[in-house]
Amino acid sequence: MQKGKYYYTCKFSIQTIRSAHAQFLSTLDTSKRIEAPSALSITKGHETWEYDTVDEFLAEYNKADDYYFDHIEQNKRLIIRSNEHNCYVLAKSKDRGEIEAIFQIFESKVKESTIIVEKDPIKIFIGHGHDDQWRDLKDHLHEKQGLDVIAYEIGPRAGLSVKEVLEKMMSESSFALLVLTGEDIDSEGNAHARENVIHELGLFQGKIGFKKAIAMLEKDVNEFSNILGVNQVRFAKGNIKETFGEVISIIKREFE
Repeated sequence: MQKGKYYYTCKFSIQTIRSAHAQFLSTLDTSKRIEAPSALSITKGHETWEYDTVDEFLAEYNKADDYYFDHIEQNKRLIIRSNEHNCYVLAKSKDRGEIEAIFQIFESKVKESTIIVEKDPIKIFIGHGHDDQWRDLKDHLHEKQGLDVIAYEIGPRAGLSVKEVLEKMMSESSFALLVLTGEDIDSEGNAHARENVIHELGLFQGKIGFKKAIAMLEKDVNEFSNILGVNQVRFAKGNIKETFGEVISIIKREFE
């Protein structure tokens, strides 16, 4: 039989690893030859090292981004490995008590082994035309909500082309709001959003996904052909402020 369990946002101490391994070894028949663990690997950045002894493995353990410990012996097994910021433990034995004894060691150290995982900061791009309503949205998100907001007018861009500035902002952004206000009037009197903003919407959908690239559509603005497949927030003409609550709810839903 065997038992496996994930310990989320946990990295156990060297002493805990030693104790669990010692418990595993204590169940083995010492009259028989006991081999070294089959896997003792440490990954740091782009490098992975395979070690020959447990002591070598544990000497580098605290520096590890990822690690993998696997000892198979006498039809028993102990695995301790990382999965992003989580730890996975597996114990195998014919004796349930031996399995639970190993897990008791980990269970007793969970609280002190929990790590804090910092989330990447949210950076919001606002795309817009000549209508100044976008500034109300920017001020609310930045001044009232404390969120990091970028737009073409914000930040240095000397020496960079429009394309280069946009590419830089796309690479930095984790969320995008494209404000589609009626600025271009056709021969029949219909109001259309600026083509560059519609283009930016498509670019951000491709870069960060449809759920995180939101069309902010002003009432009476002509709908472009594929808007029905786009996440959107609508607002009355000249009143983008009525969207603030909904926008914050969407951001929280996507990042919390």
